[in-house]
Amino acid sequence: MDNFQQVPENLIIGLLLGRTLMYRGEYFALDTLTSLFPGTQAPARPKTTKKEIEVIRDGLISLYRRDAENILQGVYPASVLWPESGPRAHLKNLGRLLIDGVDLYRRRAKGQTARFKSKSALSAIDEQALPKYYQRNFHFQTDGYLSDHSARIYDQQVEMLFAGAAASMRRMILPSLKKFANTERALQPPTQKRHLRILEIAAGTGSASVFVKKALPKERLTLTDLSGNYLKAARNRLKDFDRVDFVQANAESLPFTDESFDAVYSVYLFHELPLEARKAVIRESLRILRPGGYFGLVDSIQKHDDPDFQKNLEAFPKSFHEPFYQNYIENPLEALLADAGLRQVQTEQALFSKVMYGVKT
Repeated sequence: MDNFQQVPENLIIGLLLGRTLMYRGEYFALDTLTSLFPGTQAPARPKTTKKEIEVIRDGLISLYRRDAENILQGVYPASVLWPESGPRAHLKNLGRLLIDGVDLYRRRAKGQTARFKSKSALSAIDEQALPKYYQRNFHFQTDGYLSDHSARIYDQQVEMLFAGAAASMRRMILPSLKKFANTERALQPPTQKRHLRILEIAAGTGSASVFVKKALPKERLTLTDLSGNYLKAARNRLKDFDRVDFVQANAESLPFTDESFDAVYSVYLFHELPLEARKAVIRESLRILRPGGYFGLVDSIQKHDDPDFQKNLEAFPKSFHEPFYQNYIENPLEALLADAGLRQVQTEQALFSKVMYGVKT
């Protein structure tokens, strides 16, 4: 089913739009269910004008068109579109998420941002010397990033929040990464072919990692994350792929030698970090990257990127507890990357996300 060269582009776009309708329906169900319980609070959403709705709609169609083109051009296989679990597993997880949503919406109403339910989350905080900024309920989610339960429902939560478009936005890292990998392979002498070493920082449950391995199955991919629970979920998710390693680590101090990777990338990391941590992660990324190596990221757009989305950027941290987001959108990543020594940096917008990549000199 990976050979989609003869399939009309509009069919792929239609599949993606169907995904959007499904996740929009699930979000509506979550809001409706939680409103039946006392003490809950739905996220505040800014009033949207007809023009703003049209801008979002056009941006979504543009994103899905790029996703379809990448499949038709062989950048990644069509299998990225298929759910990793069947309908029964999806519905079961949705049930967990709806039940969990009552607690989440109550935490939002009370402004609780450091409340942990599971013993494993509390022990992780006590035993693993986690940074203070990490010891919180990001997005008001249960146990933050520090329990198996949180890891189990996280990806579905994100897709509901972004109406099924999060996976497509994540995949926008792949064209530039694959182009780099193909160029590097072409430069290798036939008798000295080797697997490129690629590192994903803050890989979470491995949602982007699966796409990278499907696009670049021959390369060696190392996943790091600060959460042992999320890394365990990623290990299970990628168990059928070859040449994949897992390392629990703080991205501000990575346990790798200088210039030991050909490519380093992250997906939705930097907006969740304080400014100094952002700078430290960039420095570490370039430290372990060899000269001429690729550095890339996908993250939220920032204030200077698109005036049409300013209202959404301002509202987002208030509704979803993103404590460092306001600082993030006001400090362009372009400047931080340039200060760290990354060159030939290119930036592309993908709906609510931006894709950035460059090379280390």
